[in-house]
Amino acid sequence: MQNILKIILLLFLLSRNIFPQIFIEVKDSVTGKPVRNALVFTSAARTFTNEEGKFDLLLFQRGDTLKISHLSYLPKNITYTHALKKGLILLTEREFKTGEVRIIGEKPLEEKTKIKTDIKISPDTKGTILSIGDILKKRTLLFVKDYGGLQTVSFRGMSAENTLVLFNEARVNDLQTGTFDFSIFPTSGLNKVEYVKNSTSGFLTSGGIIKLFSGNPKGEDNSVFGAAFNSNSTQNYFASVKKVWDKYSLSFNANRSFSPNKYSYIFEGKKHFRENAFFSKSFLSGETEWKNKNIILKFYSHYSHLLNGLPGFVVSNNLASSKASSLSNSFLSVANADVRLSRHNSLKSILSFNSQSLILNDPAGQLFYTDKKQCTHFYDYSILNKYRHGTKNFEFSFAHYFNFGKVDNLASAIAVSKKQTSAERIENILLGNFSYRLKLNSVLREIVFSAGANYLLINEKINSSENYSYFSNAISVLLTPQLSKNLELIFSLKNNYRHPTFNERFYSGLFGSSNLQGEEYHSLDVTLRSSFNYIGKGTLELSYFNIFGNNKIIWVPSRLALQIPRNIARVKSQGLEFSFSQWLWYKIFYLDFRYAYTQSKNISQPKPGDETYGKQLIYTPYHKAILTFNADYSIWKFSTSFLFTGKRYFTPDNTERNSLNPYFLLDFSLSADFKIFFVQNLITFNIYNALNENYLVIQSYPMPLRTYSINYQMRLK
Repeated sequence: MQNILKIILLLFLLSRNIFPQIFIEVKDSVTGKPVRNALVFTSAARTFTNEEGKFDLLLFQRGDTLKISHLSYLPKNITYTHALKKGLILLTEREFKTGEVRIIGEKPLEEKTKIKTDIKISPDTKGTILSIGDILKKRTLLFVKDYGGLQTVSFRGMSAENTLVLFNEARVNDLQTGTFDFSIFPTSGLNKVEYVKNSTSGFLTSGGIIKLFSGNPKGEDNSVFGAAFNSNSTQNYFASVKKVWDKYSLSFNANRSFSPNKYSYIFEGKKHFRENAFFSKSFLSGETEWKNKNIILKFYSHYSHLLNGLPGFVVSNNLASSKASSLSNSFLSVANADVRLSRHNSLKSILSFNSQSLILNDPAGQLFYTDKKQCTHFYDYSILNKYRHGTKNFEFSFAHYFNFGKVDNLASAIAVSKKQTSAERIENILLGNFSYRLKLNSVLREIVFSAGANYLLINEKINSSENYSYFSNAISVLLTPQLSKNLELIFSLKNNYRHPTFNERFYSGLFGSSNLQGEEYHSLDVTLRSSFNYIGKGTLELSYFNIFGNNKIIWVPSRLALQIPRNIARVKSQGLEFSFSQWLWYKIFYLDFRYAYTQSKNISQPKPGDETYGKQLIYTPYHKAILTFNADYSIWKFSTSFLFTGKRYFTPDNTERNSLNPYFLLDFSLSADFKIFFVQNLITFNIYNALNENYLVIQSYPMPLRTYSINYQMRLK
């Protein structure tokens, strides 16, 4: 290991001394996004910007006037001295006019009313953060529950079952539990994450929508190889190969990581090591895409293998391991077809197949009553067909979604019978949406109105066959004042339902019939957002939300001390969310601050002796804040993130003895991105939990103390 670090350091020093470089960024003047493949030239030399929108200024001479040319942008001239001083060149988007056709790349109307966060998975992001769950934890106000490996995400006091997860637009939530494990996907296989707070098109949910995207949007040839090591003996290796031939592209990704994960923690004043928290992950994916002027066809498939220990609960009388383990193998395939029928009409089809097998081993017999091993297989098939008609001021879409899901064994973990119970579900959903924009010349510049509806039909077989139907709807209105086109006010209203999961259905009838009803939610969201360019480009967003839930499913103790799901709760969640981001000093520095105040209460009709009425829902912090600061100059990039999570309760009566203390997490990252001959190298050194905070995200699952890691990437073109 020491020899490897010495070689890397030597190569880095050689690159700086033998091959000096000064990188200048070329970006879009409006979006701030890098402009790749822009031609930079003089009469004596020429080059192109790379995938990050950068070029080496030292290819030119002092006194030169550089000319920048790109098909989508207006040409620009800049002197060598000015480029060196600024370190940044901004290009203005070109408008194309042909008769009555005017192409300016405007957003779809429904997109304008969305409140969302886009997270680009850049090479330096992959060098710092290895899991999608950790990205969401650092870049959004979502609450990520970490069980020492398994990661689920919740939103505004809602449960993880209410958070919808789409991969390449296909729904991937597990129908058995209703959740999604974000620790499965490595960042090396993705290029973008989109977090949507409100939406009127597609699936409607009050728990937010997280979209994961793979692919090669830049259409580039490259190969990436990397490795990461940390002080908890974790090793991670990954490789990615992308190749493009005119209309056809192909990409492969592979990831292998493993660790004893025997990290240290402090409990009752003494240092211990987490037992049975090991993991071993393998991930392989492949993707192919073909496109022409009117058709885009894409097919993605991956295999995931995860073997991990199930650590025992850390309490005063149990610091040892349960010796139990979980083995999960899954296949996911998604096919996408986008067809442009005419200038205003298009079709989209999404076909997916998801297969999972889960084997739980309990050699000590501490988890199961009936056996020391439980096996479950899950299959999920779905297809969505969508027609869209859109003009400059009007859009309409209609879609049909079909899903068939089956699990062959629900009798696991706390079941008291060896009988294997299977479950099947067929879903048919009709989805409609329309948007309309009204241009004004008075106090308001424009109004954009969007409305959507879902009609869900379910046939479900768990012991007996049952039919269910739900209707959901949502509206959003965007107002842009005449005073400023960069100031927007968005009002959103939503009514939606969540159908019980297979597990909830099964365990609710374990000791008699209990026909669980779907959870009902009524949501209001008011958001003010603005963009500005005073000191540098920046954004500001302030949201108020109010969510009322009825028939919420709560797992309560039964006469045999088992947890049984029941429709017993009415909840109200309201709060404020604030975000501010700012680029400073020619985009060398970036500051991002996010804060959320969430009051999520049980407002069920109180009963005599009920100590849960008016109390905060479990694991929902009142306060959460994230502060991120980045500095990017030449080959160097420094990043630090500060995360604060307030007090949480893990019992519904909110007693102080059953609370988790607030915690502060401070992470640092320093990376160097340099080139040696034709190889681009990225070395990143990270310090996680720099303050050595002793904290728990979930009761009885202590998190690691201070951890160091070093990551290396090699990129070939």
